Amino acid sequence: MPSFYRREVLQRALDIVWRKKYLWFIGLFAGLATYGGEGDILFRNFGSIDSLQHRIVVLRQQIHDGQVANFFHQLRDLFTHHPSTAFSYLAIVVLLAAVFVWLVIVSQAAIIRIVGRTAEKKASGIFDGLATGTEKFWPILLVNIIAKLLTWALWVVLAGIPATVYFLRGNFAWAVIMSLGWFAVTVPLSIIISFLTKYATAYITLEDHNANQALRQGWKLFADNWLVSLEIAGLVYIFNLVVSFLVTAVAVYSIQPYSWFGLSSLLFVLALELAFLSAFSYSAWTFVFLKLVEGKAESKIGRWTTRLVDFAAPKKAV
Repeated sequence: MPSFYRREVLQRALDIVWRKKYLWFIGLFAGLATYGGEGDILFRNFGSIDSLQHRIVVLRQQIHDGQVANFFHQLRDLFTHHPSTAFSYLAIVVLLAAVFVWLVIVSQAAIIRIVGRTAEKKASGIFDGLATGTEKFWPILLVNIIAKLLTWALWVVLAGIPATVYFLRGNFAWAVIMSLGWFAVTVPLSIIISFLTKYATAYITLEDHNANQALRQGWKLFADNWLVSLEIAGLVYIFNLVVSFLVTAVAVYSIQPYSWFGLSSLLFVLALELAFLSAFSYSAWTFVFLKLVEGKAESKIGRWTTRLVDFAAPKKAV
């Protein structure tokens, strides 16, 4: 694969997103939960260490002052004395969360379906994509739930124990240890799970796998092509970062958000930016998935390393 991920993947992703602009509409919902990609996972967590330390210190103080106990007491009173109101609020929250999750998952699968079928020169459109997304909702949801449970379980084991000791002893050093443990686990694991979820979702949508098969095949695909995956993630992230910076800078400079019209215009431009970049990212990863499944992917870093080793290796005398 001499340069497929630099030319073919990015160019084809841009081409299909530009030709099929309805993907922007779908991408707006698909990007609500995943905007930023793997690169954002890394940089977002750098700034989370201090905030996590602060949160656990504040939480311990609130427990000590009785604020947490008072909150649960008021919550219990609400359900005891005003059950209809409490359950109405709860039902609204659950309904909104369910609609949000449905929109995100169906939109992700719809983009993958449309791009995958287009890459295979088969007919597809917005209704076909949304129908497939609805059909594959439950297995994709199961994949996402398993991924989240795995992340939380490891977080509890490696970061929860120091946090518990801190709450019991009040030693701030344990708060620092917990924060570092949380960072060390969350960053690499989140990146790996991000790749696993991408590939598993593609297997479900394009190859008609169930959740178990998709996770197994997704892990195998990532394990065999982890270096290529990292290279692609870097390229997509850089592209998204540059486009996001340029669009945001031009929008903020050109639009004066001091009136309702100006603020609405700025929000509209930023929403278009999110929609475009989300559709582009899912399109690019769909093309990458198809190439990896075909076995036509090769890491450029891997090739460079091999050539360097071959060059440095002593040559046998003839």
